[in-house]
Amino acid sequence: MNGKKLFARALLLGLLFQTASYAGSRTWTCKIWPKESKTIIDDSTGAKVIFVTTNKASDTNLYFHMRSFLSDGSMLLFYTNRTGRQELFGYLMKTGELVQFIKKGDPAVGNVTASILGNAIYLMKKNAIFEWKVSYSLKNKNHPTTVRISERKICDLGDNSAIGGAAELTESCDSKFLATKASLKNGRGSVILLINKSTGDIREAVTIGYKISHLQFSRTNPDVVMYAHWYKRDEPLSKQDWHSRMWLANVKTGISWPLHPQAVGEYNTHECWWVNDQVTFCGGYKDGHSPVRVIDTHTGLIRVIGEGAWWQGASASDLAKYNWWHASGDYQGRWVAADNWHGIIALFDGKTTQEHILTQGHRIYGRGKHPHVGWNHLGGMVEFTSNKFGNPDVCIAFIPKAWEK
Repeated sequence: MNGKKLFARALLLGLLFQTASYAGSRTWTCKIWPKESKTIIDDSTGAKVIFVTTNKASDTNLYFHMRSFLSDGSMLLFYTNRTGRQELFGYLMKTGELVQFIKKGDPAVGNVTASILGNAIYLMKKNAIFEWKVSYSLKNKNHPTTVRISERKICDLGDNSAIGGAAELTESCDSKFLATKASLKNGRGSVILLINKSTGDIREAVTIGYKISHLQFSRTNPDVVMYAHWYKRDEPLSKQDWHSRMWLANVKTGISWPLHPQAVGEYNTHECWWVNDQVTFCGGYKDGHSPVRVIDTHTGLIRVIGEGAWWQGASASDLAKYNWWHASGDYQGRWVAADNWHGIIALFDGKTTQEHILTQGHRIYGRGKHPHVGWNHLGGMVEFTSNKFGNPDVCIAFIPKAWEK
């Protein structure tokens, strides 16, 4: 363990571990776009669905395990290319107006996640991590809506293009730390970087001898992260080998361990923390069979919460109607949501496992953006990307009140 750690440190650029620079803190007023949302009632389920965006651009929600609502629930974050490049926008829940965060000429941002405490956003740009504090005043008879950003650079990460990834910035549940991952030189592994939000100090927390992704802090333990072990597609297994997609690591001790060693041929994907130190994920033991499962991280016990289906001779398209792609649980422990390749969004009761189809028709098999169904942390609604009207739009679907009884 120590030898591997020293080797990894030698491969990392020393600049990664420099203390933060706070130079460049600034504030600005965001551009407000008019409301364009459209509300429908799903014909098959009766659920209320708001199409937050109806622009012909490609509008997509944040990755399903990222926090996409400000802490007070007032704004949903999403990406759009309507300006000619990928940008971060916000949807104001009360007015329906859209917020363009980035000023003209400013660099693009990525790895966006909303803060657990306070209306703040954490993000990366130019290999640095920033905090945006969001303040707003909604329109009334006397003035239009205004949204202001106060920006603080938390730390520089150095000149390393292998920092982060598509969704690799995560905040500890006590709101004291951020974590991201970097690749070691020559593709020899990864390192998890722990960042003190107050001081900007960075330290190497966990060194890993392979590529990782889907880094997520536990929702209950500020010392524990989960990540996905990246395997080559169709990597062969010998009798002595085994795979575990899901791994846990302690950022204080630097120790990592497999959460669920997989059987030969077992498929696991799209893991997400839930309540009571549980993790939701999709996958089964036959090609195309992908129920939603829940694993207890303390005992390793697994239960199926969202049934899948498999039968001999079934086509991939038919199997995809009854199996699941991404799954995430609410923050209250009542529901697990899942999506599939045909654009069906379902909820599974956390106690009984009863399935409720919430809304459907949001994707055609074989094409269209992924739904990536995620939750408002305050409960009562899910957010996802829909292709229902021919181009990607961001949607919010509300849980019928009758289901909550």
